[in-house]
Amino acid sequence: LPGCEVRLTVPGDLHGEVGVGQPGELWVRNPGVTLGYHNLPEVTRERIQEGWLATGDLVRRDRDDYFYFLGRTDDLLNVGGENVYPKEVEAILLSHPEVRDCAVVGAPHQLKGVVPVAAVVRADGSSLDEQALRAYFLERGPAYAHPRRVLFLDAMPLGGTGKLDRRAVARLFEAEDPGAA
Repeated sequence: LPGCEVRLTVPGDLHGEVGVGQPGELWVRNPGVTLGYHNLPEVTRERIQEGWLATGDLVRRDRDDYFYFLGRTDDLLNVGGENVYPKEVEAILLSHPEVRDCAVVGAPHQLKGVVPVAAVVRADGSSLDEQALRAYFLERGPAYAHPRRVLFLDAMPLGGTGKLDRRAVARLFEAEDPGAA
């Protein structure tokens, strides 16, 4: 759009631009960007720099300048030094014909710091189990990103806006068996 600029950077660093194919945080600058957050000077300093707004969106750009959404910066999981994007894990799980919906969040882990865990809604009539779904993922995705636990639900928890409530999903894992990841 006229008057709109975008920049893809190392998360939190306006000047640390990343290259084609690399994940980064999306920053935008345009006439509609706010001058600041009301009564939140710390947030304003962190999120708005030189007229640029840090969106908190993790994306990657291809050679044709198309951007692909990977998730939110606060959803990114650092699993023993490897970056895991919950949306990418979810995409693999959702490719299974017996998975209707899923959400991946991080759970504390003694060695890795945090590991992915998945809440899954099975397709009608499915008897898919955790072992089979984890094996399916390992055939298609990196081992460091595989869900260490799978919790099957009848429906995903939603927030007031009807969107997935990732915090509620994380609480389900805490309530189910804290520290078992």
